[in-house]
Amino acid sequence: MTKANPGRMDPLIEGYLSYLDKIGRKTPRTIVDVRCTLRRVIAGLRSEVALWHLELEDYLHWLEAERRKGCTESTLAKYLSHVRGLLGIGAQSRWRSDCRGSDRDRQEQFLREQFLRGKRLVAHRPLTLRA
Repeated sequence: MTKANPGRMDPLIEGYLSYLDKIGRKTPRTIVDVRCTLRRVIAGLRSEVALWHLELEDYLHWLEAERRKGCTESTLAKYLSHVRGLLGIGAQSRWRSDCRGSDRDRQEQFLREQFLRGKRLVAHRPLTLRA
């Protein structure tokens, strides 16, 4: 079996994948899986904006589209985990800066409750816990 050359991604993403390999000591298959997920997210969002500069609303719409395509609950949870890992390590996005610690955990729980159980949500602005 020959290995396809997937091409390089954004340097920050490549750095994150290197971090997973060298520091996180993830298996090669895990790194391939994360790379595929991030490519899928980038393609699905169809945005020229880097992942760490997108709004929560962009991710919510993408998750809804994936759910409608038939992605299972466990697959969507995996995608969320991979994206959250990237945003948690190397990103300075608004989503990350607005939600720290337990707030981010509540936001992830909200995503799971709304999307992984098949409920439809239309977000009009990023969600925060601030008044």
